[in-house]
Amino acid sequence: MVTNWWWLLAAAVAVVGVLAVIAGRLLWQLRVQQRAQQQRVNETALQAQDGIRVLAGSYLAGQVESSEVSLRIAVLLDQPGVANEVKQRGQPFVGLAGELAHIPTHQAWKDLPADQRRAFRAQMETLESRYQSALKGAAEELLAVLGQD
Repeated sequence: MVTNWWWLLAAAVAVVGVLAVIAGRLLWQLRVQQRAQQQRVNETALQAQDGIRVLAGSYLAGQVESSEVSLRIAVLLDQPGVANEVKQRGQPFVGLAGELAHIPTHQAWKDLPADQRRAFRAQMETLESRYQSALKGAAEELLAVLGQD
């Protein structure tokens, strides 16, 4: 009878040992996946912040319009891992982008009749003029935070 208990105890220890090895392996795999995911987030954030820097510089150089730069920077600011300071300083771009959200883009813009495009263009110009100084200041702050080439 005592012999049966030792076999049961040995079997239980073996099962616990196997389960511990499996759990350890799964934890190791989880850590590897988390590190890879964090690396992807970091790379995405760096690319987004580099894009923001280029767009802010292009805006200050007069190479891109307020509406277009706002829409693009707003999307980049929404990327995971972008520094909170960068997001905070880019808020004027997000604000203008939000006010432009109802205006069609890309092919939908091209499909609009000319009179609707003119009406939307007038709205865009009004908004751009209202945001102009805030956008300029935000672009300068973004370049100061992100550095210039």
